[in-house]
Amino acid sequence: VAIACAMPGPAATDSSIKLIWMDFFSPNYFGPELYTVAGPGSTLMTGRYGRPSLTVDPVNAYWGVAFDNLTEPRVHVVAGKPGDQPNNMAKVFQTGSTDHHPAIRSFKGDISLVTLGAKGDGNYWVMKGYYGVLHTANTFTSIGDLDDNCRTPADIDMKNNDVYVAASCYDDA
Repeated sequence: VAIACAMPGPAATDSSIKLIWMDFFSPNYFGPELYTVAGPGSTLMTGRYGRPSLTVDPVNAYWGVAFDNLTEPRVHVVAGKPGDQPNNMAKVFQTGSTDHHPAIRSFKGDISLVTLGAKGDGNYWVMKGYYGVLHTANTFTSIGDLDDNCRTPADIDMKNNDVYVAASCYDDA
């Protein structure tokens, strides 16, 4: 069981991404472990972060958290193995400079990530898609723009190598 959440930091301008990991089936389980993935207290990334999305790759035994950089628009993905100490986590991907509001999911080792990108006309954003793995850095590739008139962040799911994305989007047709 894992939970990723954004928490306020010690100063008003700080925020961090925390991962709460509970391995109930591990021998000698003593309770949840709390890791600071990014932000104040992290050994990996300092700064202001928010809007985490969590997935687990059970095939390769990795967890991954995608989250916003609140200082400059971009999305980071950090991955690790269950039970890893914070210094064993790694940043495996970073999007371009307009992405925000990530949603990440896994199915049989394959990872799909969707984000909102640059703002278009009105109150709409471009929805972008990426595909990769968590166990190797810099393997995510862009699958292009999924829609150019989205009003809300996406919800994503994967089943049998099919990716399902839902968002409120505007289409002239």
